[in-house]
Amino acid sequence: MASVTRGLLFVVGFSCLASLAVAQELPRWKFAEGDRLRYEVTQQTELEVEAGKAGDTSSFVMQTLDVVWFVDKVDENGTMTGTQRVERIRLEMRQPSGMEIEYDSAAETGAEGRAAMLSPLFDVLLATEVPITVTSAGEVTRCELGEKTVKQIASMPATKSMREYAAAEGLQAIAKQIALPLPAAEGESAKRKIDMTLAVLGTLEGEVVWTAEANEEGPLQFKPTLTLAIDASQVPEEIEGFAQPKPLQNASIRSQELTGEAQFDAEAGRLESSDFDLQLEIVGQLFDNEVTNHLRQLITVKRKQ
Repeated sequence: MASVTRGLLFVVGFSCLASLAVAQELPRWKFAEGDRLRYEVTQQTELEVEAGKAGDTSSFVMQTLDVVWFVDKVDENGTMTGTQRVERIRLEMRQPSGMEIEYDSAAETGAEGRAAMLSPLFDVLLATEVPITVTSAGEVTRCELGEKTVKQIASMPATKSMREYAAAEGLQAIAKQIALPLPAAEGESAKRKIDMTLAVLGTLEGEVVWTAEANEEGPLQFKPTLTLAIDASQVPEEIEGFAQPKPLQNASIRSQELTGEAQFDAEAGRLESSDFDLQLEIVGQLFDNEVTNHLRQLITVKRKQ
């Protein structure tokens, strides 16, 4: 059965298409040297599994990251280069095994229990400034950990069973949640690919379309639509020394629903907020049991002063 812990630490990098449905000047991110853009990124994942004779289970993970973009340079095309830093990490987790974790890097008391096992990883992430490059159209062209940091994280015992969370791709996913993609030119759309790998289900692939709505005053409002498909042949690689859950057979998406909104301040050239509420019903077989997974993922991004 799927474990939502495999989504821990990093926001899923949902692919996006953005298009303007109203006639107006194309919006652009407007960076300036010396800017500090602060955002709070929250991902909440809820999973309920109905597995017949094998029983029902539920899992819950909520993580909140305070992220800062430090803008060092802006070129003639409006592309910024700078660094991304995570200033605070909050985590709440409940698993079918009875494991519970609560962690806040800003807490006065040190982490205890299982949270203490993750503290070294969190400490590295909090201490690391990651080089980042973002175009005025919201394309993240660079956001990567240095080789030394990657090796340091990979050597930690607590990360061996959750290798993908500690990968540089996770930091890119955070950046892409903040960097709302914008149309490159009138009549065009901006694309990114969805790639969400789950241990039991395989890889969910698709694209999100953010469509601008007419709005005479205030921030531009974008509404999302989404189509997903499962590639069950693509499952995470096995990790030596750790038992892997058995993948579902014949997994398919029975239903999917997406609601949400992004607000972009075109005058200031920055994202004000976005929320993304995805609900999936995924069915398949595990041994002789029909299994139904009810997966809900909520992602919110809020600009901080």
